[in-house]
Amino acid sequence: MANKKLTIAGGEYGKGQFGEILSSIVKNHRANSRIIGKPADLVLEACRMTIQWSTVSNRADAEVRVVNQQIGPRKVKMLALRSTSDKGNGRHDVLLPKNKLVDALFPAKKRESTDTPENRHYKRVRGAMRNAVSYQLKKARENIDWGFAECCNTGKMLRKGMKIDIDHFGSCFAELCDEWLAFEGLTYCDVVLSGPPNSKKIKEKDLESSWMNFHYRRANLRPSLASANRSKGADDYATPVERIGSFKAQSNDEMSLDW
Repeated sequence: MANKKLTIAGGEYGKGQFGEILSSIVKNHRANSRIIGKPADLVLEACRMTIQWSTVSNRADAEVRVVNQQIGPRKVKMLALRSTSDKGNGRHDVLLPKNKLVDALFPAKKRESTDTPENRHYKRVRGAMRNAVSYQLKKARENIDWGFAECCNTGKMLRKGMKIDIDHFGSCFAELCDEWLAFEGLTYCDVVLSGPPNSKKIKEKDLESSWMNFHYRRANLRPSLASANRSKGADDYATPVERIGSFKAQSNDEMSLDW
């Protein structure tokens, strides 16, 4: 479970607050300078609470420094711990990236997946269906009549340079997917997929063509401000459980619908 608050060097900090303090320490010190006083105590004690930096931060001569680190074409200021190595071959710096330190102190909460095989396949099929009609959405975007186009959700005039989505007005995309499957007498679990994990396709070409034609006839595609479209979502529409289907009646040899 994620730590909501930690006591470090006598103060209590949340994840965001501690990250902001580290950023301010770096910002308020010049590169190659040594950090002393309370900021140094805070960083050292935080490092002692981690596995990755506990050894270095517990050394008697450990110092907190701000260094310039070459990242790609530019140099970036960041924290580092400077100390004598265990082998005694001089002092060296151990980089202390802010995000890594914050994540080590405030690990993300691990959520157990409640997805069933049916739900996972349902999501993959929905993704494959969107991939199949992506060219129609691209065409609708190319056909926007700038100067006259309005956001279908807010009524605001749209101009080039705005973040625009192509929205399914009236019946949302999820609803159209469910309608087509009902028309075909299928559930999501009946649809066989092919292709790599991030680019699934409907394996049966005739079935894919049927979906593409259905979407072309039924989808009411209109331009929308991206923020308005995403806040609207699917208009509280939810796919019926029976439309998702089930693998339970199938044998183990028939359950894999990814090729």
